[in-house]
Amino acid sequence: VDAASRSEVVILAIGLDQTYEGESVDRVRLALDDDQLKLVDRVLAANHNIVVVLYNGTPITMDGWLEKTPAVIEAFYPGQEGGNALADILFGDVNPSGKLPITFPRNEKETPVANTYPGTKEVANYDEGIFVGYRWYDKENVEPLFPFGYGLSYTTFEFSDIKLSKASMTESDSIFVKVTVTNSGKVAGDEVVQMYISDKESSIKREVKSLKGFKRVSLEPGESKTVSMKIDKSALAFYDVDSGSWIVEPGEFDVLIGNSSRNILLKDSFTIE
Repeated sequence: VDAASRSEVVILAIGLDQTYEGESVDRVRLALDDDQLKLVDRVLAANHNIVVVLYNGTPITMDGWLEKTPAVIEAFYPGQEGGNALADILFGDVNPSGKLPITFPRNEKETPVANTYPGTKEVANYDEGIFVGYRWYDKENVEPLFPFGYGLSYTTFEFSDIKLSKASMTESDSIFVKVTVTNSGKVAGDEVVQMYISDKESSIKREVKSLKGFKRVSLEPGESKTVSMKIDKSALAFYDVDSGSWIVEPGEFDVLIGNSSRNILLKDSFTIE
């Protein structure tokens, strides 16, 4: 803490390890342990110019310190070269472009298992069904702390000009979606274009939307590129238990393009005949 008070910038590495998380066990809470939370508070009191680096494999709640922290880098468990990769990002040699593969909740009550954990007799029933991860947050209209697919960059990007190759298709057919991505910032960077599909007329209860494609695109400042993604039967079908087969129903589908599951920037639709 004394060193933090004398520094221009503080890089604070905190998180979890095998004593807190792993296979075949559940964490008892989503917050960091009390000692680490106290450390964060003390360092913030000494120096507000701080970058928090998180090492963890599962979501962490950040009540009480995120709003005071200028920057957070989610490193997960990056392996033996993780330090070099982190240094490249911190010193600006590499522009970060990662996206979250999980959802970070605001608090423990806003999770799918809030009402079932820890269960009885060491058995917890996970009854979300198909509504796991971001699908549950969409279904319950709960705003997470950081949504699935979220991730910032040292530059900014704009999405425009969504175009479908046709307005309708059959079960054996396919449609191509094209989107223009522009680097509107001042440094080169990568963006991950995410394509979600929403079934508007399903006969069964389905997810609000589901990720069905993504493309990474590298852009210089001011540069634009067109990204193309394919939609076919595999992106539209659901498994029918009664018939034991995958089914594509006729009807209307929305194509949703964004840079996270909660930041949808473009939309179009097509029909299945």
